[in-house]
Amino acid sequence: MLKMTKISFAIILSIILSFLACSSDTNNAHPVPFRHINITLELDFYSELNVQGNYIYINEYAGSGLGYANHGIIVVNVGGGFKCFDASCPLDFNEEQALETEEGFAHCSICDSKFNILDSGYPFNDSAARHKLKEYKTAYNKTTNRLRIFN
Repeated sequence: MLKMTKISFAIILSIILSFLACSSDTNNAHPVPFRHINITLELDFYSELNVQGNYIYINEYAGSGLGYANHGIIVVNVGGGFKCFDASCPLDFNEEQALETEEGFAHCSICDSKFNILDSGYPFNDSAARHKLKEYKTAYNKTTNRLRIFN
């Protein structure tokens, strides 16, 4: 009887660990819905990203729209690495309008929220939006000068 209990416990533990290992980081708690992204930027063609504090907005890659509802993405050199944010406002993501970038922040013309893109993507205190911008993972290869953006 004791062996049966140990075997049952081992099976249950294995099932739980399997579910934990298979969970994906889709950021489901974020209000902006999941949108698959897996692109590689040749930074030789995006030379402005070679300077800390610079950023670019990209709305299309290889003929396909990027970001949720094809709003595009914002790629930022944060010094020592890169960050990439979806250009959808977390409050008004279903609207047609994408965020606009200016002087180190992103701005939603619908709710008038502003987000700090040079650091974390969090909204400024006086913004209507309360969630930070949806962030995608980045991996920079210094040898090839390529930046991979993915989730």
